[in-house]
Amino acid sequence: MATLHQDPCKKNKTKTSHKICAAAMCNNRSENRPDLTYHKFPSDPETSRRWEILMRRGDQKFKSVENKYCCSEHFVPSDYRISLTGHRKDLKTGAIPSVFP
Repeated sequence: MATLHQDPCKKNKTKTSHKICAAAMCNNRSENRPDLTYHKFPSDPETSRRWEILMRRGDQKFKSVENKYCCSEHFVPSDYRISLTGHRKDLKTGAIPSVFP
């Protein structure tokens, strides 16, 4: 009897994107804290740089990271607005992370 072997090149791989909070000393990741929201760094270079400074992440290695996120634990309730449906909290434009335990 012949056995069927699966071609390793044809494996169905599911790409999953895990988000990691970039704040220094924060261990929150989307895998271990799915209850949090992970906000992408602003596209505006000046605001993005301000986030880096507040999060104590001015190192060279950090600058090379493409997808940077900050978890919702670093924002206060007034940094959010409720979406039109009321099911989601959106970060207000210009919100700055300010909570660093």
